[in-house]
Amino acid sequence: AFVGIIESLFAKKDKLMAADFGGNFGRVNKGIADFTLMRLYMLEAARTGDIKFWKKAKVSAESIISSGSYKIQDKYSDVFKKSNQKNKEIMLS
Repeated sequence: AFVGIIESLFAKKDKLMAADFGGNFGRVNKGIADFTLMRLYMLEAARTGDIKFWKKAKVSAESIISSGSYKIQDKYSDVFKKSNQKNKEIMLS
């Protein structure tokens, strides 16, 4: 029941804006919705052992990757530099 409630909250996630690294940085967007669902599915898969949750997590992860909104920084330490605020590796600020 818990998973169904969370899924219903994100039922219209495709209508959310794309990730914005400007004035709307940190606001809820489609990438954050997919990330939240991915984490939910991964936790449920680990808790229940049900493979369907891994499949759902994969779909959410692929949606994040294919959006092109996010990019891994070349150097891990760059993520935390003050001069590199609002970088495209940050999903939740």
